[in-house]
Amino acid sequence: MINDIINSTAHLIRTNLQEICLSITAICMVLFGPHINSFVKTATNKFNWFFRYFIFILLVTAGYGALTQIIFKGLRVWMAGLANQLLVIATAVIFLTLALIAKQQKEI
Repeated sequence: MINDIINSTAHLIRTNLQEICLSITAICMVLFGPHINSFVKTATNKFNWFFRYFIFILLVTAGYGALTQIIFKGLRVWMAGLANQLLVIATAVIFLTLALIAKQQKEI
């Protein structure tokens, strides 16, 4: 009976794997984006204001776009290769970990 529940849950996750990986990627970007922005801000604090704005525009357009694709594709490949039990456990652990991080950052 437990194997049936695990297998049906894993099948549901595999059916919606793209959406799940996209949601994990989006949550990561929301939680860690401000930290990346503050790091870039402190790293470029000594530069000219125009150069700082240019770096920020590059970060937002190219940097976050590339980072989103890397996280999304990496997660999708990794999760697709997991066995059913590991897939269910990994999905639950990832979402619980992100929820705990969000709670620590007072996002929820």
